[in-house]
Amino acid sequence: MPNTMASNSSSNRDVSKDGSNLAKQQSTITAILDKLDAADNSKFRNRRQAIRATYRPIDIPIRIFHPGGSVAFKAVAMRNLSATGAGFLYTGFLHIGTRIELTLPRRAGGEDVITGKVIFCAHVTGSFHQIGVRFEQKIVPASYVDRESMEKIEGAGLPPLTIGGSVLHIDDSEVDRKLMAHYLKSTKVLLTSVAGLEAAVEAVKATKFGLVLCELNFKTTTGEVIIAKLREAGYDGRFIVVTSETSAERFRAIRGAGAIGMLSKPYDLAKLKKLISPFLSRVAADDVVASTLAAEPSMQSLIERYVTSVRQLALEIETAAKENQLDRIRQICNSLKGSGSSYGFAILSESAKEAMRSLDATMSLQESNDQIRKLLDLCKRVIVR
Repeated sequence: MPNTMASNSSSNRDVSKDGSNLAKQQSTITAILDKLDAADNSKFRNRRQAIRATYRPIDIPIRIFHPGGSVAFKAVAMRNLSATGAGFLYTGFLHIGTRIELTLPRRAGGEDVITGKVIFCAHVTGSFHQIGVRFEQKIVPASYVDRESMEKIEGAGLPPLTIGGSVLHIDDSEVDRKLMAHYLKSTKVLLTSVAGLEAAVEAVKATKFGLVLCELNFKTTTGEVIIAKLREAGYDGRFIVVTSETSAERFRAIRGAGAIGMLSKPYDLAKLKKLISPFLSRVAADDVVASTLAAEPSMQSLIERYVTSVRQLALEIETAAKENQLDRIRQICNSLKGSGSSYGFAILSESAKEAMRSLDATMSLQESNDQIRKLLDLCKRVIVR
């Protein structure tokens, strides 16, 4: 659990001085952060699937435990925050593996010291480097960021027709259920709509849903209660809460209950699709992936053997995922990245590259789940035609 760090007069002076320098450079820092975000939105739009909240205070205290044994106190300009890590700008280079402590102010008052290790360091401009940190323990981002930032999900942004899977929508308002059905009509989502808890429990027992969209406030119960009851009934998927609520306390309760995101009312079609795409987008069930080199007679036997090996690797991915073997999955991704294009399956190489990028950035199978599932799906659909 996060803990509060005692004040240190010397370190406070260092942080204050560094924070003052940052404040003087605020316009430069803002420009750098905007440029980095713009680059991510164009380069990684179809790759990044993790939930990351925008978080941009410019004077967050940090304690750095350098590999040589020295300890430095600084203030840094934050970039983003997630349950498992953070990004910030730093005026210098930090070695991978360097231990750090971030002091994050809680929205409700007080502060927490969050410990982690540097997993990414890249030069941006001048003395500025962008740093990625993975936390030693998960945090609740909603404790530190505002509502709008909580709702920011950087997802796949895939075309509507590639959104598929089964979704359960729980709302005791018939009008709202019809609106949701209308919006998802243009997709391949299989939507089940129910009015309350009992029907929802029966639904999750009968169908495996990839996502549950749940109203927060009901006439006779709450979204938190429904989430808990569906967990008891065996549903182990994701929840997104639909709400017009504005209470920060309720948002914390929602996160604590297990919701991964919120859809604010009123919402439109674009906002709905952007929110659910990272959790449902996949190759449609009736699609296959054929080699672009299949027309060459000399390649036929080679492609056949490769397809067989890919199907075997798909089984290995499933086994490694169950046993939480991140390194093994990364090895398989690396193999597919290097071989797919050579046999006419460029999409396989690209998907493997995406999965590797996510694994390297998050060091988490859970946070890279969507990229791994996409790769697994492709492996099962390669054919010789």
